[in-house]
Amino acid sequence: MTSHVQQVNDTYGHLAGDETLQTVAHALTTQLRASDIICRYGGGVRHNFG
Repeated sequence: MTSHVQQVNDTYGHLAGDETLQTVAHALTTQLRASDIICRYGGGVRHNFG
C-alpha cells in the first residue's frame, strides 16, 4: 500500500500530514494484536510484522 502523505502535506500542510499518519496508526493499532508491530518504512509504505 502506498501512502499519499506527501500529497496531503503539499495540499494541506505538514500538520495535516502528521495528523493523517496518527489517525491511520490509531486505526491500525485498534485492529491488530498487541504482539503486532506497525511501522512506516521508506516514507510511503506500511508493513505489518507479526
